[in-house]
Amino acid sequence: MSDHTRPPEPEGEAVVRYRGWECAFYSDAEFWSGNGWQAYKGGADIGAPNVNARTFADLLDEIDAEEEV
Repeated sequence: MSDHTRPPEPEGEAVVRYRGWECAFYSDAEFWSGNGWQAYKGGADIGAPNVNARTFADLLDEIDAEEEV
């Protein structure tokens, strides 16, 4: 799979990679913010670029927008 091929939505809280970003659903984030889908470029390190969204498809759109800047 190419780095730009959109992966299928993972089940549960499994992690998938897309364009160098780690993407996963976090139930705590969903509970507190409504945006349970989170992605971190290079991993969930302090200061790492990150985006979040309500749906997996929206999360991938956010990553695409970040990468085209």
